[in-house]
Amino acid sequence: MTARRARDPQSPRRLSHVRPKPLTVRKLSGSARAPTPDRRDPEGRASLLRRIRHEFEEMPGMRLTPQQACRLFGLHQDICTRILEELAVEGALVRMLDGSYIRRRAS
Repeated sequence: MTARRARDPQSPRRLSHVRPKPLTVRKLSGSARAPTPDRRDPEGRASLLRRIRHEFEEMPGMRLTPQQACRLFGLHQDICTRILEELAVEGALVRMLDGSYIRRRAS
């Protein structure tokens, strides 16, 4: 019987006994793929627009950067930026030179 050497914890393990498995590719049945569900939620988006518009109306002097708005409203960066831009296009908000958003003054 041969004695086993203690493996040094710093040395890499040898994987010469491991054999790779061949890669198999499955085809979908039929030629057409299943349609992907639409992830858009128009009612949810409208509700979010109302909520953020209302927050700016409740605090007229509020000035938020997109990062601050994300934290305040609990939204992902890309969603929050699109919502703020949409409110700016509607005329509810104004985007300042520094990138922050503030409520447009009533004329």
